[in-house]
Amino acid sequence: MSLPPSPASALARARARLLDALGSPAFVPLVLALAVALRLAWVAVLPVQPVSDCRWYFDRALGLAGGHGYAVGDRPTAFYPVGYPAVLAGLFTLLGPSLAVAKLANVGFQLGILLLSYRLAVLLFGSVAVGRITLAALAVYPNHLSYTALTCSESASLFVLLAGIALMSVAVLSWPRACLAGATFALATVMKPQVVLLPALLGVALIRRMPGGGPRRRYVAGLVLLYLVLAAALAPWIGRNYRVFDAFVFISTNGGVNLLVGNHAKATGMYSLPEELPALSGRARNEHEKDIEARRLALRFMLERPADTVRLWPWKLYHLYGRDGDGLAWSLLGIPADRDELRTLVWRAAQINRPYYWALLGTALLSILGLTVSGGWSRLGGLCPTLGLWVTVYFTAVYLPYFGDPRFHFPVMPWLAMYAGVGLHGLLTVGQSRDDRAREAPDRAAALQGDRA
Repeated sequence: MSLPPSPASALARARARLLDALGSPAFVPLVLALAVALRLAWVAVLPVQPVSDCRWYFDRALGLAGGHGYAVGDRPTAFYPVGYPAVLAGLFTLLGPSLAVAKLANVGFQLGILLLSYRLAVLLFGSVAVGRITLAALAVYPNHLSYTALTCSESASLFVLLAGIALMSVAVLSWPRACLAGATFALATVMKPQVVLLPALLGVALIRRMPGGGPRRRYVAGLVLLYLVLAAALAPWIGRNYRVFDAFVFISTNGGVNLLVGNHAKATGMYSLPEELPALSGRARNEHEKDIEARRLALRFMLERPADTVRLWPWKLYHLYGRDGDGLAWSLLGIPADRDELRTLVWRAAQINRPYYWALLGTALLSILGLTVSGGWSRLGGLCPTLGLWVTVYFTAVYLPYFGDPRFHFPVMPWLAMYAGVGLHGLLTVGQSRDDRAREAPDRAAALQGDRA
């Protein structure tokens, strides 16, 4: 009588099957097809209406498409960045103004996010398997998926940001590529102004991986050209703001307000309206003056009460990374109250999302910790395995002075998925023989060369 298979042998077979699936030529097309099908189904089944910021963006896009300018009623605005409403307005002009057009555009943006995340993972880590795990992790991530039905800037801005980073992630930043990257980061900046310094930081990270001398000097020259193009592309919008407010306004007029939201006597680390805000609205002539006064009050609080300011930072970090599911929460708000079956569907997706997010975040953190403790960063192939750490630290540092919100970690999730992919691939290949790895190397090198082209 044959003995039942041991747990170790069953685990080995499961691991082998997973590695075979990752190596299949059909893996990427099937995962992308699944991702698109899930997002189309989500949009088709759930009648999510724009609420809160989503309504604001949608209405401004309708105004732009209708020739009324970027305005609230008859009053020109720059309170939120113009980039996403402008992109929506362009689509509305071509295809007609409708909520369906905005949601289908999000499906396209998210498909672009998946493809670029896969490409960057392969390029930066030198591993097709890590790229494929990254792709699969993001394809079925419920909160990411839920943003398809929301008319907010996250999906579009992340797609443009990843495109800019992909253009920068090369050994030689040629002049045509630097110009295209500059224009791409300009679009990312008018969607999310906080990304404006990111190319410089990533340029430092990439230059550190290059040999000295000529390659570094050429990359620095390309980076300078990138910023010249970026500045030239932003100049018309900055000029428009000067004409409207008779003052320099970089992109939007909500930076001071957001700083005050995170730094006042009753601040909690998350979004909480300060008592001073209504009075500011009554005194200020326009939204720019309100923003200046809000920034002044926030800075006064931070300087007069530095201990309270610093004490809020752990809470801001908690509200930034300790919660997830904001897209699902907004979806619930946008579904009619009498559609109980659909609200239950979103609620169930939120229950799946919670452990999924923590598993993804925990695996990424353990992978980063393991690589750091073991000195494994130097053993990773690819262009720059630490680039995702620079991106994560950058966005964390940018938001820390303001307030924490799960929405703000949206641009970090592809990078955390990559590091989770590194950890999971390490578990799948632990104990793999040198001969097995050697057999995989030609395919990996070919795929990597194709993605670098």
